[in-house]
Amino acid sequence: MLALIRCDGGQAFGYGHIRRCLMVARALRDREGVGVSFVLDGDEAAATKLREANFETILLPTDGQAALLASTVETHKPDMLIVDARRRLLRTELAGLAAKARTIAILDDISDRRLAATHAYYTPLPQVAELSWQGSSCKVRIGWEWSLLGFDPTRFRRNENRSGPVQMPVQIIVTMGASDPKDYTRLALKAAMRVTTPARLRFIIGPNFANPRALADEIKIAGFEALDNAADLAGEFARADLALISFGVTAYEMAALGVPSLYLALTEDHARSASAFCQAGVGDIVAPELDSIASALDRLIGDRERRRAMSEAGRTMIDGQGAVRIAAELAADTSKAKSS
Repeated sequence: MLALIRCDGGQAFGYGHIRRCLMVARALRDREGVGVSFVLDGDEAAATKLREANFETILLPTDGQAALLASTVETHKPDMLIVDARRRLLRTELAGLAAKARTIAILDDISDRRLAATHAYYTPLPQVAELSWQGSSCKVRIGWEWSLLGFDPTRFRRNENRSGPVQMPVQIIVTMGASDPKDYTRLALKAAMRVTTPARLRFIIGPNFANPRALADEIKIAGFEALDNAADLAGEFARADLALISFGVTAYEMAALGVPSLYLALTEDHARSASAFCQAGVGDIVAPELDSIASALDRLIGDRERRRAMSEAGRTMIDGQGAVRIAAELAADTSKAKSS
């Protein structure tokens, strides 16, 4: 069998969706014996990451994406098409590919594209509960067990400073994605300088930050640590006791690692999504204001018992096996459809 994955990623989008699609691709290839190729709406740097993981990658042009995707489906003849896209793919265009691929799966897509799919996978966010599937025969999966991460959290040891008897300064990781379009890292830095409770803060400098060297210098002058081009982001996340992040795929990863998190929302939609994590007890939404961020950090740094409870809630909620589950179901259902 062959799978084609259409995803977004690069400087304009960040790399969260590429990382999670890579997990699905590896599960399909390594566990289910399915060949996988990518069709990418992004840039050459993002395409290089996929190719370095030994996946054929076709980089879509800015214009004419629908035609090239249709052509790729025609030439590759995939058994399944997996879509993790946010733009430049209409429902009608996806429906037109249904006759050429037995299985069309979408990931966390609340647009009307979902009505052209055979399979749809979601986490239980408020927006998902509002969706109507009237007239659709799509198999819809909703639950935290379908969460997609960019790594396997089981390969990291538990941070005993979160729940065990060891007493150490609280380790805080600050990460605002690959490009940080709202300059939240600098806002977090200014807020951190108002924090009164002792802690060690480490700031991730994303690959597409504007003027990263100047920001790194500001962080160091303030007495904190700047991590530029960190080779193992997941490892850095796992070592933290608390995270301050812009909401996105990273929120799922922190929860799976048992890292209590404070969320800054880039959009109203992100804020709604983050509310599900707050209700589950794994994080708090924080207003993007200096005093709000500083106060939230002070409260959680000083409340070890609440951090322990948030850590346990995250690990219970997301086990990191979403990609394995999705790959197994898609492979099984596609094989059954081929034989029928």
